[in-house]
Amino acid sequence: MSIRIHELAKRHNMEGKDMLTLLRDLKFVADDTRSVSSTVSKIYEEEFEKYIAAKNAESGISAPAPAAAPADVASAHSAPRVPMVKSFEDVTRERAEVAAAA
Repeated sequence: MSIRIHELAKRHNMEGKDMLTLLRDLKFVADDTRSVSSTVSKIYEEEFEKYIAAKNAESGISAPAPAAAPADVASAHSAPRVPMVKSFEDVTRERAEVAAAA
């Protein structure tokens, strides 16, 4: 599976154009690649990760923390979002609590 250049740049906190230039210099993408929405094959992605790890080891920089796995979007949005309407009793009770606290 391949990855888009801008996604790889985001993973390494780089600008997309800078990543594209670096990948061109390393010959991981063709010289005529002009868009950060182009893809890098899995093999070159792994080689790039090794390159970055070696470069960071030389300079003493730790590797970036892996991105947290996205939460299950379906479970987070299972309940429909509707505006909550408070009853007269709720409003009266809240006003009394605020008045008592003051």
